Amino acid sequence: MDAAIKRVTQIDAAGAGATVVLLQAEAAPSRIAPILAGQFRVLRYRVAAGDAAHTGPTSSELAAALASQASEPVGVVADAATAEVALALIGARPELVRALALIAPQIPKSALAEMKTPMLALFGTLVMPPQIGRHMRQAIPNCHVMLVYDADRDMTNQRPEAVAAALRDFMLAGDRFLVTGKSGKLYP
Repeated sequence: MDAAIKRVTQIDAAGAGATVVLLQAEAAPSRIAPILAGQFRVLRYRVAAGDAAHTGPTSSELAAALASQASEPVGVVADAATAEVALALIGARPELVRALALIAPQIPKSALAEMKTPMLALFGTLVMPPQIGRHMRQAIPNCHVMLVYDADRDMTNQRPEAVAAALRDFMLAGDRFLVTGKSGKLYP
């Protein structure tokens, strides 16, 4: 009976180019999707909220959806509510994901040192947990941490251009991603 429950639903698709998948807990419009669609093929998926017991089946359903939609590995962007599913996806099917960006995620409960997929975690400076960079790097050694100024957990609505710029650069550069310039900030 559990297999009949659909936990992953495609919301829409836009743009052309390399595929970037936005995972959302709600089907609400995204302010970053149209910006990213200028350079990427953006697929938005609603991932039903669930408990940890459903993370595996949900990531398997997402893997099947991605395998049917893209012939090359995709970039994945997950919000705080969908981050566990995204991490489970790259744990089980790393060949499907070329880069993973997490927006205001919780720090993973267990270390994910074995994950080789390039990762970026974005946090807003208005609600930034203390020592977040250190804690994320302890949990995920290859995770880049970036701060979005004047934003909280809702940074995709508060600072969509800044978030999209960081995501665009990360999705294009992967592990070579670095913030450059005199200030070290994107769109300060």
